[in-house]
Amino acid sequence: LACTAVLAIIPFAQAENVTQAQTCGIMADLVIEKLGTPPTSAPAGEIPAVISTLQSFSDGQGAIVDAGITKSAEQFSMSVDAIKPQVDAQGAAIRGAYAQKFPDTKLYQDFVVSLKGCANGTAPEKLNVEVPALKDALDKLTLWALRG
Repeated sequence: LACTAVLAIIPFAQAENVTQAQTCGIMADLVIEKLGTPPTSAPAGEIPAVISTLQSFSDGQGAIVDAGITKSAEQFSMSVDAIKPQVDAQGAAIRGAYAQKFPDTKLYQDFVVSLKGCANGTAPEKLNVEVPALKDALDKLTLWALRG
């Protein structure tokens, strides 16, 4: 329902970008949370760099969301405060769905596939992280997820 309300306000292509960026940022945040209980397959010394990279990526996705909200507010002569609660409600729904689907602390390959799709769908200058660092972090997550 929240998604429908947002789509009614934000033009479709822009809503898709805001929703995509929001979903990508939430996925990065979920993986950061999962790394709070490090998998045994992850060398402890490598985890902080992966978390830092994912946090930068998440921050970049948040900037895309904020820019999309601002642009929509300007297009519709509305305040950001009128649109933001709807986007926030959508984010809460996405977080809730992820919490139900992935209730444990395990790293899943699904996370890496999703984050790779996010990275590929984001212009390099908007990633908020250097491409080699993100690739390295995703490669490590892939290895850790495969090792269980």
